[in-house]
Amino acid sequence: MLFFKSPVENKIFVAFLLLFGLSSCKKPGITYENFKASNLNVVCAWDADDIPVAFSLDTTVRLYGGNLYYAEQTYYQVLFSGQRVAKFKDENGALIYSVPISMEDKKAYTLFYTGTQANPESVFVEDDMSSPGDNKTRFRIANMNPDPNSKYDIYFETPLMPRQKVFSAIGSKTVSTPVVKDSTTQVITITAINPGVDTLVYQEPTVRFLAERAYTIVIVGKKNGINPQELLISENYYTYQ
Repeated sequence: MLFFKSPVENKIFVAFLLLFGLSSCKKPGITYENFKASNLNVVCAWDADDIPVAFSLDTTVRLYGGNLYYAEQTYYQVLFSGQRVAKFKDENGALIYSVPISMEDKKAYTLFYTGTQANPESVFVEDDMSSPGDNKTRFRIANMNPDPNSKYDIYFETPLMPRQKVFSAIGSKTVSTPVVKDSTTQVITITAINPGVDTLVYQEPTVRFLAERAYTIVIVGKKNGINPQELLISENYYTYQ
């Protein structure tokens, strides 16, 4: 026998079915993407004539959100691990330089883009992101001066500590072995000396190096180069683990 319900009864019946159906379904938990990822920081030490570069990888469009200029860095970005190709392009999208890189899961790396305008080069290194220990700070030097004869001695000095040599003869396109120092709340003056050639000094009155952190001191540019020489500080700190 077929029963016909009034419009009001039909609405109540439909509402009952919806309520019963929804209450009997189990809501799935929140899920996240699970993929092999690495961190990559790109430092631009390319001594070129004010040419901004757009950095990307083989399967990506421009990273970093804008052009990368001399003495700038992207800071760490989360990217797919594996065999990748790093690309540097000009403002019009023309390829300037590319290099294959290999990144492992849950590891961090720095790609230094260096060289001269006519001969761009790169240095790719894995970064140690572990804690240097309680009340300790880890430092390393990256000499990205493209002059093959450049070798820098690095000195640290604070208001309470006389100048002392921390690194010796760090060669061109070389990243030093790290050293661990006692942390200090004092401002550290960093002096890089290429004996008989040039002296660079880094001193910022408001910048202090934190305990249990690691830093890379990057020498960019060369004497009488297109761009002024600088000391650039890069903090090696995870954004993804």
